[in-house]
Amino acid sequence: MNPSNAGSMLAPMSVNAGSSFKNLIDLQNYSIGRFRNRRFQCQTMETPLIAASLRWLFTEWPLAERFSAAAACGFRAVDLSLPYELPLPELRESLLRHDLRFLYLLAPPGDWDAGDRGLAAVPGRQEEFRAGMHDAIRYASGLGRPLIHAPAGNLPEGADPAECEHVLLDNLRWACIQASEHGLRLVLEPVCRRDFPRYPINTASQVIDLAERIGASNLGIVLDFHHMQWEHGHDMAQMHAELRRAMPLLWYVQIAFAPERLGPDESGYDVHATIAETQRLGYRGAFSCEYRPTGSSRASLRWANRYGIRDTT
Repeated sequence: MNPSNAGSMLAPMSVNAGSSFKNLIDLQNYSIGRFRNRRFQCQTMETPLIAASLRWLFTEWPLAERFSAAAACGFRAVDLSLPYELPLPELRESLLRHDLRFLYLLAPPGDWDAGDRGLAAVPGRQEEFRAGMHDAIRYASGLGRPLIHAPAGNLPEGADPAECEHVLLDNLRWACIQASEHGLRLVLEPVCRRDFPRYPINTASQVIDLAERIGASNLGIVLDFHHMQWEHGHDMAQMHAELRRAMPLLWYVQIAFAPERLGPDESGYDVHATIAETQRLGYRGAFSCEYRPTGSSRASLRWANRYGIRDTT
């Protein structure tokens, strides 16, 4: 999860832009997967798809120019946690111009500077949550139907946990119905208590339980290696055990490592072994670079050369 200012409303899409963008939607659906009955079926991908998270990488460039920087390094897919500060037509044009797929976004989390980290589980803010979800659905519908992360948020001090759980379930049921009407999927992210001690979702098992209670086929999991390490331990075996637990619903993976969202080269962690294990377990989705480079973004990509990503242009 990342700070940003949520904002702009959607402009109408022209007929020509819509026709061109249908090709991007079709390509994304073919490459990443499609709905079939109640399971999300994915196409076989021998080489993992590495995506650039534009909230973390290429921050040397203005936001609108990061799409070009990512494409120049060989990325074929990107995500942007909060894309709302850019007009939707501009986002679509950037994706088409650079032949990029858009994979993931965050629903507006409330007031980040005031401590909000999402609204789904926060009593009294249901209308704000639903307004934000409408914005997220509109953007996702215009960007090739990426995953939407609906963050639960920090529980307010002194709040009744039972009431927060009721609000969370009610909001997620509503959001899943709204998203399904547009062919969209939602994800929840387990977040470590070290970073967010009042965040109510900390493990893949909790997300699986929520999905079963809600009964929606379009609710899955996004896992972040940084949060997994702080919550379950830094040992690779512990990481792989949590991946196995998540696998029935694992739709997105974010690469960053403890202690402070390091990249693979800086952390010393064998990311290749964990990518291989994740694929061996049956995952065919993307791996997003959501780490904080200690130097230049390009220099931080040496680890990804074997996956077709270049650290020079």
